[in-house]
Amino acid sequence: MKLTRTYRFFIPLSLFLFFLLIPNIAFAQVPDVTTDAVDNIGITTATGHGTLDALNDASVSQYGVCWSTSEDPTTSDPHTELGIYSGSTPYTFPDSDMTSLLPGTTYYVRAYATNTTGTSYGDQVSFTTLPQVPDVTTDAVDNIGITTATGHGTLDALNDASVSQHGVCWSTSQNPTTADSHTELGIYSGSTPYTFADSSMTGLLPYTTYYVRAYATNSVGTTYGDELSFTTLPQVPDVTTDAVDDIGATTATGHGTLDALNDASVSQHGVCWSTSEDPTTSDPHTELGTYSGSTPYTFPDSNMTSLLPGTTYYVRAYATNSVGTTYGIQVSFTTLPQAPEVTTDAVDNIGATTATGHGTLDALNDASVSQHGVCWSTSEDPTISDPH
Repeated sequence: MKLTRTYRFFIPLSLFLFFLLIPNIAFAQVPDVTTDAVDNIGITTATGHGTLDALNDASVSQYGVCWSTSEDPTTSDPHTELGIYSGSTPYTFPDSDMTSLLPGTTYYVRAYATNTTGTSYGDQVSFTTLPQVPDVTTDAVDNIGITTATGHGTLDALNDASVSQHGVCWSTSQNPTTADSHTELGIYSGSTPYTFADSSMTGLLPYTTYYVRAYATNSVGTTYGDELSFTTLPQVPDVTTDAVDDIGATTATGHGTLDALNDASVSQHGVCWSTSEDPTTSDPHTELGTYSGSTPYTFPDSNMTSLLPGTTYYVRAYATNSVGTTYGIQVSFTTLPQAPEVTTDAVDNIGATTATGHGTLDALNDASVSQHGVCWSTSEDPTISDPH
């Protein structure tokens, strides 16, 4: 008789369950994802994109893009979270807005998708944010004249891009731009802060308010400093010297015409005179006071006194406003010579029908004597109409 031996094998439950799960472990896979090109690239923002190519038998619990200034960014870096997805593939991600980026900086981006198995990443793409427009300050205007002034500015920061043009722009309207009158001081890529070279503003209108802004342009665009304003000086008045009349030995009357006020009232006007050419108000002059009325305006008579007889004088009309003093073209005149000075001396050799008269010529007064002698009459105050 042959005995048969029976063998029993016992498999632990945990090991049994492990073998049951082997098919799932062998075939569960992370999603397939592609990183698409970045667009809408700005100074501090950009838009990332991706495509979910395959779910691989497990719904996506989270997906988006991640980015960094270092290569191969992960979800430990800044990233978007677009939520769960279990639909059809391929599936294009919604826009992923990347914010708070640094200007003029290269970033690396990868699309990602996470399921129960893990996280997969698309191939890396890169982009560079735009540089920021420069930082610029408008400085005070100086050297303000009637038709000119000097503008100033400071380039405070380049912001990662050299300046292709800078200067100041101005207009009689607020917020001037480079479409208005402006200076062009050229490129700049040096250190900052940088003070602009003087910007000469020319061809301005007298007594007019202008608005000014410094500007700087780089590859991104043009930026402007805060607006400042200034007012050009009024122009000196326009004045004409008119002919002198009532000329005597020591007096004469000067005249002038105020042709235009030029936007500023006259604080003083009159005529000035001298025995030297081009007299000014430092020489003898009349003061006819203020004037702010209509033009042309004829001066009142300007009496010139204490002149020297027989002397040539030069005369100019003048007018003064807040800018300064202007003069008309010079005219000249000559005072009349003065009559000689003479003394009647005592009569002698008095006879019945004759007598001898005497006199003394005390001064010629700048003119030779053409005739002299004595005159007499039985009436007082004889003249040369009487016997002489």
